[in-house]
Amino acid sequence: MFTRDIKGLVKPKEQTANVPAAGQMQSDTPQPISLEEVSASGKTLISPNFAAEITSLENAFKTATDKAAAAKVLAQKWDDVEQSAPSALYLEIVANQEKTLNSWLITGDRFLKAFDSSRDSILQPALLQRANAAYTNAMNIDSASADAKTGLGITIVDGMGMPMKGIALLMDVVKKTQRI
Repeated sequence: MFTRDIKGLVKPKEQTANVPAAGQMQSDTPQPISLEEVSASGKTLISPNFAAEITSLENAFKTATDKAAAAKVLAQKWDDVEQSAPSALYLEIVANQEKTLNSWLITGDRFLKAFDSSRDSILQPALLQRANAAYTNAMNIDSASADAKTGLGITIVDGMGMPMKGIALLMDVVKKTQRI
């Protein structure tokens, strides 16, 4: 009697067949992240003075004609208070406008840092997907970039599915750096 499964605790076999492996993402398309929600939760973790300053900068961003410059200022301010998630979202705005290798690499690095430091189990997959998308954009600009390959490999190994594909990217970078 003790070796039998308890009906309410075990999922039937047909329900578990389509469940992804642990740590594996469902899709490569970045999940939406609300900048307002991330900003609001970030402000609860910092001093009221910094929160007021950031709110003022956010209001200026909404009416700014040069969104990229305003987003850079906000990203730096969020970095100053060690809040990577809102910083990464503002850097993504900059990267979407500039479309340079460096801007995508910085964005991917920040999303990866936010993923590593986040304790929010709902936000983490979205941050990892955004990091993956940023590194993919960087790879589209320069497919030989070791930094882009390394970041992309890390995001794949950390939960984007096929870890062997990520390991292969990382091994390729290691082989190329050993030749130099």
